[in-house]
Amino acid sequence: MKKLIPSVMLTSLLFLAMPILAQSNTSAPKASEAATSGASQYLKMNDQARASFISNYAGNLGWMLSPEKPLVVSAEGVQLIKKWVDVYAVRVGAADPKSGGEDLNKVFERAVQYAPIINGEFEKEKVLETLGNAVALLESEFQPCPAKGKGKGMFAILPASATSLGVKADALCDVEKGANAAARFIKARMAEFGKDGISAALAMLAYNRGTANVKRDFAELIKEHDSGGELWAILAKPDAKKFDKAFLDEGVHYLPRFFAAAILAESPETFGLKAYPLSTYAPPKK
Repeated sequence: MKKLIPSVMLTSLLFLAMPILAQSNTSAPKASEAATSGASQYLKMNDQARASFISNYAGNLGWMLSPEKPLVVSAEGVQLIKKWVDVYAVRVGAADPKSGGEDLNKVFERAVQYAPIINGEFEKEKVLETLGNAVALLESEFQPCPAKGKGKGMFAILPASATSLGVKADALCDVEKGANAAARFIKARMAEFGKDGISAALAMLAYNRGTANVKRDFAELIKEHDSGGELWAILAKPDAKKFDKAFLDEGVHYLPRFFAAAILAESPETFGLKAYPLSTYAPPKK
């Protein structure tokens, strides 16, 4: 079995900190290959250990979003993310009858299949592969064309957004085209919001909430260049008078869920999943 440390992923490797990466074999794994994993280490941790694990990973992702001015993930933020990591963790080896979610082993079988394509398209657009895999897990659990929601394809891109990107909505169920469209959308939002950590986080929120809504709702944070503490405080206790129902029902959870998805995507073995960190699967050769 072979492993990968692709040259384009040198930044993302700081996020991984996995024992697998310390080994000497650095050739690329094939999409069909997966790590051999045992029981979930995460579920064996107590709450304090889980919070510490999440704090480390989330902090590294905050740094990856903006090395010059990283997004700070406060204690409140860690607890918000932990809630969703816990939801994912109990689905390893068992479907969730409440949400209808599949056994995550099946989800990650798809992830291993499609991660190389996602990595290739995000690499092409110079967007962190970690973001692409996290969005694919969050939006569709790596289903190429789920029949739900207003968005289409693995990345749940709205038809209007597809049009603005020059992609036909019907093409979004093609994983390669959908991944490229998602990468370009995220790249454009990152450029629009700014280079610091809070701006990058809000750019990811705009993927769900829409650019205009995010700029309106978080104008003060954008102006003040908040390092992240205030953002997580708002998400922990949103003002029902300020935010609309769509945000209170869904948008408020998007960033914590995104961070949780990124943690699963980049540390699957910690959760007993048979996969390497998804950003380390080599793009397909053309």
